[in-house]
Amino acid sequence: MRDLHNLDWPEAPFGADQRPFGKQAPTAAGFAFEWTDSDAGERRLVGAATVYLRVARVRADRTLAEYLPFGYRCLLAESPDELPSLLELTDRALLRARRHAVVLSGAALGDHFSLLMAQSEKRLPGTVGVEAAWRERARKGRGLATMFDTELDLSTADEQPACSADHAPGQLLIEQALNSAITASSALKLITIEGAIRPHNLVEAAAWDQLSGVTQKHP
Repeated sequence: MRDLHNLDWPEAPFGADQRPFGKQAPTAAGFAFEWTDSDAGERRLVGAATVYLRVARVRADRTLAEYLPFGYRCLLAESPDELPSLLELTDRALLRARRHAVVLSGAALGDHFSLLMAQSEKRLPGTVGVEAAWRERARKGRGLATMFDTELDLSTADEQPACSADHAPGQLLIEQALNSAITASSALKLITIEGAIRPHNLVEAAAWDQLSGVTQKHP
C-alpha cells in the first residue's frame, strides 16, 4: 500500500497529546475517499486521504491564500489484500479526528460510512462514532469535533475552491480533503482567507516529492 504523507508522525498527527514532541494547536481535519467497482459490481475502497489544517480560534486570524501550510496522509491500496489495512488506518484517522480536531469535514461523507463498515470484518469504532455524530452534526458533543458537510452545510454565500482536472494518483484525494478543511474552517470563521485559493498549487507545493512518479492501478 502506498502511504503518501508529509508528517513526521503520521499515526499521531495532533501534537503533544499523542507524541513526545510538537506543540498542540487547534486543527481542522478534512477527509476524502476513492472507490472502485469490484468484479461483483460492489464498491470497494481503494484510497483515503486526510488533511490536517492548523486553525486559530479567533476571527482576527488572517491566512494568505498563497501560503497555507497543512499536513496530509494519503493511502492508496495496490491489491485487494490491502483492504483490511486500509480500512483500519482510515478508521483510526476518523477516531483521532473526532476526538482531537476542532472540525471534521468532508463532502457528503454520510454516503461513505455505511460502505466502510460493510466492507470490514471487524467493528470500526472510529467510523461508527463519526457516522453517528455526522447524522446529528447540528448538535456538537462536548470536547468533540464539529462535523461539517461541505456539500450540505454551506450557506449560499460560501464557496468551495475548485479541484484540478489533471492529477497524479492520490493528488485529487488530497485536494478534495484540503478543500473540505479549508471550506469548513472558513465557513465556521476559524480562518479568514485573503485571495483566491488554488488547492492544486498548494498540494503540488506540499506533496511534489511524494506525488512525482506515483502510478496506481485500481486493485
